[in-house]
Amino acid sequence: MRVVVFLLILFAAACHAQLSPKRLAELKALPAGEVLIAPGDLTVESFHGSDKGGIIAAVTGQDGAALRVSVADECKNRWDVGMGVPCPKAIAKDDVLLVSFWARSLAKGKGETAATQLVFRRATKPYKHCLSTTLGVTAEWRCYAMPFSPSYAMEADEGRFYMQFGMRKQRLEIRQVAVRNLGKSIPLGVLMRDLGVASSKSGSKVAGTPMTPVTLWEMGAHSGLPEPDPEFSPEGAWSHSYSIWTCHGYVQKGNKRIGFLEVTRSVAGEDDPLVVAQDIVNDEGLITRHVATIACAPDAVGTLRSWKLALEHIGQDGAAVADLGWVETAERVDGGFTVRSGQRVSQRRAPVRTAADWCLFDAVQRLPFKTGPVQEFAVLEGLTALKTRHRLTYRGVEEATIAGKTHRLHRFTQIGHGVLPYNYWLDEHHRLVMVVTHSRAYILSDGARKALEGYLKGQRGRYGNLAKRRGGK
Repeated sequence: MRVVVFLLILFAAACHAQLSPKRLAELKALPAGEVLIAPGDLTVESFHGSDKGGIIAAVTGQDGAALRVSVADECKNRWDVGMGVPCPKAIAKDDVLLVSFWARSLAKGKGETAATQLVFRRATKPYKHCLSTTLGVTAEWRCYAMPFSPSYAMEADEGRFYMQFGMRKQRLEIRQVAVRNLGKSIPLGVLMRDLGVASSKSGSKVAGTPMTPVTLWEMGAHSGLPEPDPEFSPEGAWSHSYSIWTCHGYVQKGNKRIGFLEVTRSVAGEDDPLVVAQDIVNDEGLITRHVATIACAPDAVGTLRSWKLALEHIGQDGAAVADLGWVETAERVDGGFTVRSGQRVSQRRAPVRTAADWCLFDAVQRLPFKTGPVQEFAVLEGLTALKTRHRLTYRGVEEATIAGKTHRLHRFTQIGHGVLPYNYWLDEHHRLVMVVTHSRAYILSDGARKALEGYLKGQRGRYGNLAKRRGGK
């Protein structure tokens, strides 16, 4: 059977919903892949655990042949009862593999009344698991699918696939267990989204490559770039919203949206007034909020002239935390800036060509798409920390194919003291669509603020429940 049919069944069962025409077309376009473990390779002879209270039997019913597994009681080790089979074919590093099987629980009751742990690893030490996840099984026959991707290569018979059952007392039936290798024809993150698989189930595959518009799409940071706006003018008035997203080092696990940044530019006089609003979500649903009005010159880096910056911390109740906020204003003087906060006046030394990191979101849009003289400047990060000897360089045009659409993006790179490199990607009309520095990405999105509200609500709810269980308020 071709993998096209195989995957259509998987998607419908895993998502528990009718396929949209778009998804149907995407799945039909998938390559056939290579069968590593075929339905029928797992048999009664593959079973282990009879001495630990496990029983397996081959059965045949109206749904076809299946293996019935019984576990008399919870085992000390979930590996005590299970089955395993070697992978007879070689697997390359970063190939995308897909496990699928049909299963049902024989226990009465609603919800997941049985479970199995899926494991794919090296057969000998060092074992190096590339898949280890537990799936709950319901009383109805359903097809389950789990994509994963090893970060190392395996020779023929070096890999081994397991299904473990010793984690609980249970009875279940399984059939049509298969593992396929889709190679590098579809990114892991994309396949997970297509199959409706939660990112927490994907294993701990290390990202291993710099973040770009394409890799961030594959990791689920965004669903696609906005279409270029021919009416956009970097010299005019505009407002951009960016989701702030972080990668914790893995392709799917631990990554999250942590904030939003809004940059609004109006046209009034010689200097460009920018209004900046940034929210960063911290632990326990607390927010660090910056609101700034910045006057910066309309030059290559947006040289700072003056600013007003307000910082406050927002508690779980949505109100500002008393005594943790402050407001400062600053004006350009010879040798730096005069900064005022309440009754306190200070001098902050800075070179003449000093920009704020937020100003560069504006200034880079006015730069020509060509290489030219590179001038040094300083950056006042967050309008507080001075970083010197920075340079902003045009790196050329890049094509990024995302969700089946190819975008032409122009990239600038910023390097300098005290920061890791920044990469800026702009569309053909000079609109800034993405910024990446190390593990943090700023992604242009009209729904950035609303998306953060959903994440914040969920986080505050989780911490609130934890506090109640621990006896807190």
